[in-house]
Amino acid sequence: MYLALYRKYRPKNFKEVVGQDSIIEVLKNEIERDKVGHAYLFTGTRGTGKTSCAKILAKTVNCEKIILGEACNNCERCINIERERDLDIIEIDAASNNGVDNIREIKEEIEYHSRNGGKKVYIIDEVHMLSIGAFNALLKIMEEPPKNILFILATTEEHKVPITIKSRCERFEFKRIKEKDISLKLEEIIKEEKIDIEEEGIELISRMADGGMRDALSILDKVCAKEGKITKNYIEDICGIIDNEEIENLVKSVIGKDLEKYIEIKEDILLKGKDIDRIIENILEYLRDIILYKNIKNIEKRKELIKRKIEKTKEIVENIENEEIIDLINEIAELYKKSRILSNKSIILDIIFINMMTLEEKKIKNDNIYSVDLKKSSDKIDICDSSELHIEEREDGNPFNWEEICKILRENDKGLYSILSNADVQNKGEYIYIDSPNILFRELIKRDGQSLRLIEVIKNYTGKRYKIRLKVSKTKEICEEDRVEEDRIGNIIDKAKKLGIEIEIK
Repeated sequence: MYLALYRKYRPKNFKEVVGQDSIIEVLKNEIERDKVGHAYLFTGTRGTGKTSCAKILAKTVNCEKIILGEACNNCERCINIERERDLDIIEIDAASNNGVDNIREIKEEIEYHSRNGGKKVYIIDEVHMLSIGAFNALLKIMEEPPKNILFILATTEEHKVPITIKSRCERFEFKRIKEKDISLKLEEIIKEEKIDIEEEGIELISRMADGGMRDALSILDKVCAKEGKITKNYIEDICGIIDNEEIENLVKSVIGKDLEKYIEIKEDILLKGKDIDRIIENILEYLRDIILYKNIKNIEKRKELIKRKIEKTKEIVENIENEEIIDLINEIAELYKKSRILSNKSIILDIIFINMMTLEEKKIKNDNIYSVDLKKSSDKIDICDSSELHIEEREDGNPFNWEEICKILRENDKGLYSILSNADVQNKGEYIYIDSPNILFRELIKRDGQSLRLIEVIKNYTGKRYKIRLKVSKTKEICEEDRVEEDRIGNIIDKAKKLGIEIEIK
């Protein structure tokens, strides 16, 4: 009968446990010095060796010939424990035995001595699944257990274990196993099993395992049935992984807002039977790698941090800012949460694309930023997202300097200067952002050609074309009363103009 690889190669000694060196060292030292505690709590993500270490510890403390903190695996006790025939090693699945009655059975059993004179060991897996009553009953047992009793609790969700239980245990947190360590162990097993697989395939399996040795062996089990050489492309196809180039092109199309290219790539990926959840996960993973590649120095020397090869995507890395990547990640993550209610999840990718098309406009709206379209031929100012300003540029202009521009305004247009004197003005590329605490700021600057005159002054000084964005920042947010007042004054100005009354703004 075939035995799954993760069961066949389950560690039988501490030295065979992968990636938990510090924990193994402490446990071995306690065994050698005969200082084994009465209760241990093993925590950490799945597949990192918690249950394996619990079984090894149970076997070692009962071994008749302990050698340097390791079980001999040859004595009668070791053989019986290895074959699961020893009645003093009790494994309990707390997910299905989580009631008070199950713990009461333990209380009754611990009164009896071990059948072989060693320790009676209770391994409680997924201990966080116990009910409150069961935890209280277990707490009473753990307060003063008999000397021959050892409790080993294992959980993936430590935060659900009561602090009163934690305080009575020696806690060990099992960390995720490094990809390099997983790869080395896989190579040993592949050599032993005589599996023909590409080196890139081993790296891919190690990456997909996400720090869990059991997951890595399960994936290897899935792909090793193939006759002939196992390639990286075959593993990607079997496991539903999207090719790196496809993800790169998909991200490029989203960033570049190329709808036609995006639809073509998306449909091609879906026709290959790829899972939507996997596609979104791969996109997020790719964007995360781009951020790391952009911001970590000497990233080439720390390639283990990057899950995908993105050396070929320098075009994306150089042409996208961190803020844009974070915005894209946030959009995807937010929409992905909502996608769970959709029967056709493929629509979520389309929604993400459309949202990214309008992300800049939404961001402007959320931050109360307005773009002003100023046309030289008209005094009318329309509030919209302007794509161009019809102002001739020249090369002999000065660099943008708001202090100098204010001096010009003070001499030539005191009304406009009074509106902008307390404003916070910033120049970012082709935009000039104007942020003022004046509650009438937006209303006044949009009237009587004030914005047009400002553009003319800036153009005359710099010789360049700029787009104006008026902003009321969140730190200077207008209260509701001020907004009402602003609207009221604006209405008065409009009515006065309709009646032919001249209005002078000072």
